Amino acid sequence: MNKINKILKKLMIIDVILIPICVVVLLFLSFRGRAYVTVNEKNEEYILHMLSSNGIELEGSLKKIGYMQGLGDWYLFFEYTNGEKDQTLLDDGDGRELYAFLKEEGISDGYILAVILKYELLYLLIYVIYITCYSINKKINIKEKDINIKDRYIWLIILLIILLISLFEVILFKKNTININNNNEVNLNIIAQNSTSEATNETNSINDIENEKYFVRDGKYYAVINGKETNIISEEEACDIADEESKKEKYQYQGWHSEFYSRGKNKNDEPAADLLFELDDINRIYYWEEQWKTDKYKGQVMWQIRLFDENDALTSLYIYVDAINGDILGAGKSSD
Repeated sequence: MNKINKILKKLMIIDVILIPICVVVLLFLSFRGRAYVTVNEKNEEYILHMLSSNGIELEGSLKKIGYMQGLGDWYLFFEYTNGEKDQTLLDDGDGRELYAFLKEEGISDGYILAVILKYELLYLLIYVIYITCYSINKKINIKEKDINIKDRYIWLIILLIILLISLFEVILFKKNTININNNNEVNLNIIAQNSTSEATNETNSINDIENEKYFVRDGKYYAVINGKETNIISEEEACDIADEESKKEKYQYQGWHSEFYSRGKNKNDEPAADLLFELDDINRIYYWEEQWKTDKYKGQVMWQIRLFDENDALTSLYIYVDAINGDILGAGKSSD
């Protein structure tokens, strides 16, 4: 047992030396804030669609795509299958759906290092438990044979701890993978459904905010909802409703007085609007606020209107307007 204890002690010393090194490197990578998503057959179409919607052109076939938050802007990174790399700088208000997707699904540069650090800490914990139990057994001065039996129980407990932690990680990883795939499949199905809908009149014109989600015929807005052509309120109407709603005191969530406008103070700017066929996880996680929601948002097609604070360019309010009747379904916020 002394030989085993010496080996374990040497491993513990190496462990103690590596832990602070890993922590320092992880802190550096955390402040750097860069993360990547591996492009595969399940998410490739969705990623390419978001890039195309934001006018971003590629130089080849993608292997990875990543982001890094800057000051008032953010960087988009590309790694191609031929080994070449590229990057582009985007304004804070550009490609927010893509940014949210990468932030939620991306794996940071320090992911592998974080896993190593976790197991280093786990080994340190196991070693402390082992030495404590071994010392207790030795102090109570029981027979050598009994010590060996006790040691077996100690190792059994250690193995059970490792197995339970590993099992928990596997279950969590599978759950996250299923959620990611389901979200992508839903988004791809919506894109496919909308892209196949065609205008039936020569006066029709397709209007594209994030993708082809609605069309205008004879001055009226329509969307295909549940396979049926349905009249919806226009983008301008939704913006007017959102502007009026934003004046309420409950949306003053910053330390200063905010003035929110969907098209600028003089209504000269292009609106940041999106027609949502459901409240997806990206919006729910990053923008949606529980205290502002209503009880009638579920299953509704809605306009998401982004309003910018006239007094702070990095503060935004999101108003969700029912696309059928113009009711307020909820609101969200974001600030950098």
